[in-house]
Amino acid sequence: MLIPPIVRSMRARRGDHGDEHGSVIIVVIVIVILSVAVATLLSSVQSNLKASRTDQDRTAAFQRANGGIDHALYRFDRSGGLPGNATSPLPGVTAGTYVPTVVSGKLTGFTETVTVDGGTYTLTATADPAGQTTKYLVQSVGIDRSGRRRQAVATISANPLFLNGFLTMLDFTLTGNQDTPIAYDSAVNPDPAISAITTFPIAGSLGTNGVIDGATATIRTFVGRWGSFNMYGRATQAAADDACATGRCTAEGGAVRPFTDQYQIEMPAIPSTASGCPNGGNFGSFYGFPVLQPGNYTCPAINFQGTVSIGSAGNGTGIVRIWPTSRMRFGAGSVVNRLAVPAKLQIYYPEPSDPAANDSTICDAQVWALLYTPGLDIACDGSHQPAIYGAVVARLHAGTGNHFDFHWDIDSVNAVNNGKFRVINWRECSVGTVC
Repeated sequence: MLIPPIVRSMRARRGDHGDEHGSVIIVVIVIVILSVAVATLLSSVQSNLKASRTDQDRTAAFQRANGGIDHALYRFDRSGGLPGNATSPLPGVTAGTYVPTVVSGKLTGFTETVTVDGGTYTLTATADPAGQTTKYLVQSVGIDRSGRRRQAVATISANPLFLNGFLTMLDFTLTGNQDTPIAYDSAVNPDPAISAITTFPIAGSLGTNGVIDGATATIRTFVGRWGSFNMYGRATQAAADDACATGRCTAEGGAVRPFTDQYQIEMPAIPSTASGCPNGGNFGSFYGFPVLQPGNYTCPAINFQGTVSIGSAGNGTGIVRIWPTSRMRFGAGSVVNRLAVPAKLQIYYPEPSDPAANDSTICDAQVWALLYTPGLDIACDGSHQPAIYGAVVARLHAGTGNHFDFHWDIDSVNAVNNGKFRVINWRECSVGTVC
């Protein structure tokens, strides 16, 4: 059948319009897909930028929090090791955003807020545990420009002079039956009979740059009583074990710790305000001078004979600190600072230039003191061993058939430091918590 030309022309036009309509739909679908893809990409980019900004803000907030820890360390370092002392450079009065906490005349903490480049940190330092001024818990909250908050927490502690209960620069030797060391806490009560620590081994350590040696019975008793044996100048465990009674400390179950470096003396400097020793350095009832008033003193030689107590006048600190330069002697039968806090009497005696001529002694004496005395030889035989309450650094300990009558005051660790502070256990905690 023949189709008229006009009909064919109309059909052709209808076919062209159908193709065009399909093409338009495809283009629209492609545009929609591309638009969705672009929108998704933009959303992802914006989300990533927002996440990146959040991370940057969090990082900035934590950096500020860490800045607060550094700031607190700076404050304590400037205190000269006496953050709670009335004469410390660490302020005891409010200044700007710095607000100290003072209890019974001693600074036990402070708060401070510092703003830097639009962000801030607020730090809080608190004596931890309470009642001492050498270890502090520091919490620092950093806030960035956007208001995000993060907290850094750390312990800032002074380096104690008496890290060991008893330490010798040379050897420590001992024989005989022992029933000490005994630990007590003068911060609880200065009478050892009241504040005695009855759990053994004690938390204190016996340390030496030399060797520890003695009778087997002595070593066995010491292992049961000393918390650890710190062997300085011993790079390996094997070397430390051998230096501690030729391995018997370890064999008996003792905790023997090796330290690569030798123990180094950090003698506190004599204060510029120190005066000469009263009564020519002769203290005690034997010399008609039974009361030694608080203060900082230095002189060539000091002698204790008879009964000596620490007064309450002097420089008002309640503490006597003495730097003898050539000799220190505690006469037989002397009773010094009896039943008082050992930190009230501190003696700093360096090794003299001629150790052979050193006739310092402490035999047969009873002494409540902190003895940072690397110039002192404790070499007493038989029943002439001194009774010492506090903490000791000595040149050596020697003797035979003697009784080690030593009572470690655990408060001695907090009582004296070298004026240098360190940060330990630095961590992040949720704001408002201590983890």
